[in-house]
Amino acid sequence: MAASGPKYVQIKDDLAAALATGTYPPDSKLPSETELAGRYGVTRMTVRRAVEGLVVDGLVSRRHGAGTFVLAQAEMSRPLNRVTSFTEDMRAQGYEVETRIVSREEVTPPGDVRSALRLDESALTVRLERVRLVNGEPVAIQRSWVPLGRCPGLARDDLVDGSLYVTFKSVYGIQIKNARQQITATAADQQQANLLRLPLRSPLLEVRRTTLDHNNSPIEVAETWTLPDIPLTIELNN
Repeated sequence: MAASGPKYVQIKDDLAAALATGTYPPDSKLPSETELAGRYGVTRMTVRRAVEGLVVDGLVSRRHGAGTFVLAQAEMSRPLNRVTSFTEDMRAQGYEVETRIVSREEVTPPGDVRSALRLDESALTVRLERVRLVNGEPVAIQRSWVPLGRCPGLARDDLVDGSLYVTFKSVYGIQIKNARQQITATAADQQQANLLRLPLRSPLLEVRRTTLDHNNSPIEVAETWTLPDIPLTIELNN
């Protein structure tokens, strides 16, 4: 088990790895909270937080009175309960993720992007467009605008581990705090269809996100177009 991060995160990651390797196959029942608490030497509350993370990531589901059961790994999903990167979401479910950069340049942003990033008219951004592949298949296109002044090397340097959010943290010391998202349905234009290997006008999920750092300053405006095979999920509690 990994030795860094909160204990419940370590346990969640360890269980996710076990799911990915087939230790717990689809439709099988996870050990009880009491069993897992004993195995990891923690409280049941810590185990409960770890399992809740697996539920949010779409890896397991709770059945009232029966326990927690493993979902089929083919059921990829992206949780909306927390601000995470595409890479993190997919790897947490046991998938191999690859990033291919389509374009990367310093540009004057469109007016709506400039407003969302709270930039003046002379400010430049880095516009980064990527195709995200899962297990070798293209599943999403992401276009991000980032203030050039905050990340001056982003237009030329490689992304750390293929992830923009990991690059924010490890290279520029930027901690992501929260985000605002808008979700709509759309149809693939010619470029999107080519990049995702789809017929023209195929259905896509479009997500527009404005991401804020720990000072509540906007650090990214992103547009993502994803295959509808990867639903966006949220867990609701009363």
